Amino acid sequence: MRFVLTFKTGADVALEIPEADLKRHPETMLSVMSRPRWTGPEGTPEVLRVEAVEAAETHWSDGMAKTIISCYARDAGEHTVELPAPVELEDFVPIADWLLLPLGKLSEITYGAETADGNLARMMRAKLYLKLREDRAKTMTGIRDAIKKKPKEKYHFGFFAKTDDFDNPQYNHGNEPGVPLDRFIPDKCRASQHREQERRIGTKQSAYEWSRCKNLRDETKRELERYGFEASWENVKATFRDGASLAHRWILHVTLPQVEPASKRRHL
Repeated sequence: MRFVLTFKTGADVALEIPEADLKRHPETMLSVMSRPRWTGPEGTPEVLRVEAVEAAETHWSDGMAKTIISCYARDAGEHTVELPAPVELEDFVPIADWLLLPLGKLSEITYGAETADGNLARMMRAKLYLKLREDRAKTMTGIRDAIKKKPKEKYHFGFFAKTDDFDNPQYNHGNEPGVPLDRFIPDKCRASQHREQERRIGTKQSAYEWSRCKNLRDETKRELERYGFEASWENVKATFRDGASLAHRWILHVTLPQVEPASKRRHL
């Protein structure tokens, strides 16, 4: 089956995936699109054109088509993936999510010989990305705890480095000066609980580090929206306690939307 991915910002990309491979992975997006009930009464066309979503526009690189084809060539239930250069793990994950390709354990993805040009650096970037993903998951546990502990309409979570010097962090939000920030890591905990707290929700520094990754900020926004909240990120210039230190830091805004009247939530 031939698919053509159309991009707004680059040339179209053709993918040739055998019918047997599509049938072996029936839950993936391209497999579903190739079925007659999707393509219409005329049957499956010789070429299916697929418009690239924003994630694909951002993360598609040379070598990605080869990676996608190799994913379909795997046996059912097999999750082994080798990323050819110059594909980066940080780019492959959102592409796989878009195409509904099973990822398995990201730590088991391989990259070819580490002695090949640029491969060792690519492997280290992948390991760093995996660590940041784990840290993000821990931060989200802390954010969920903070929301459940203090129900309100709006939350503003600040992501600061451990070296940032402040007592009561605030920021200016539009016409609202000095808005206090919400905390997803408790100010204090007993020494005996400190290690367990770090294991469960991470640290201020680990949250700060992953917040600098756009992919992970986008993933956080999508996760909160799945929970039913509205979410957005804002990059602000923070002023610390000495009044002179300035730095750009990320603020996560979370809003609890108003529910529609019951009459609008009823099937007529």
